[in-house]
Amino acid sequence: ACTADHLVAAPLAILGSIGVITEIPNFYERLTKEGVKFNTITAGKFKRQLTPTKKTTPEDIAKTTQDLEDILVLFKGFIQRNRPSLDVDDVATGEIWFGPDALEKNLCDELKTSDDVLQDLLKDGHEVYSVTTKQGSDFADLLTSVEESAGATTAAGRLLDGALRMATSARGLDGMGMGMGMGGGGAFGYDAIDAVREQARQRNGRISDKYMLYRDEDEFPDLM
Repeated sequence: ACTADHLVAAPLAILGSIGVITEIPNFYERLTKEGVKFNTITAGKFKRQLTPTKKTTPEDIAKTTQDLEDILVLFKGFIQRNRPSLDVDDVATGEIWFGPDALEKNLCDELKTSDDVLQDLLKDGHEVYSVTTKQGSDFADLLTSVEESAGATTAAGRLLDGALRMATSARGLDGMGMGMGMGGGGAFGYDAIDAVREQARQRNGRISDKYMLYRDEDEFPDLM
């Protein structure tokens, strides 16, 4: 947000929290009690400091603390360059402030709700649009929208439609919904799509990039 020319915050917004943190649980004592020895081999004195499995030493704490301090220096420098009017040292404490106090600290330039911002834009003659997305759609709905947008009536569209439906059936992805783009088994690989693209090109067809879905490691057989 600090890169903006003008920062508007709601009166109850929470601003600040400029700092660096790391949290790492440690199971060394428990593993030792259970007779489990975890071996880590490294090259370089500080290649590994705090980990869940090794005994924490004062040197580990000191080095990790120094690393966090170095990151904070970079963080503060970035903020200062983009918002030079801000007293970074005064606010880079990890603390948070609500809208009015944040305004006094110069963390924002104006207090206003989002509705007020939109109303002011309308008064100034700007056009304001409301954009909504449909949540929870299953994969069958996605295929339907693909057909409508790309034109399944074309040879390329029919080719892609058939390939996607075959892959869907093979993978059991009907009703997948949120699986797209989240990794794991809920996605098509590039191999299958590229195969369809190549066959479509051979038929002088055109396929939109919107079909380039999330990559995973699975390999699809020849879909055609």
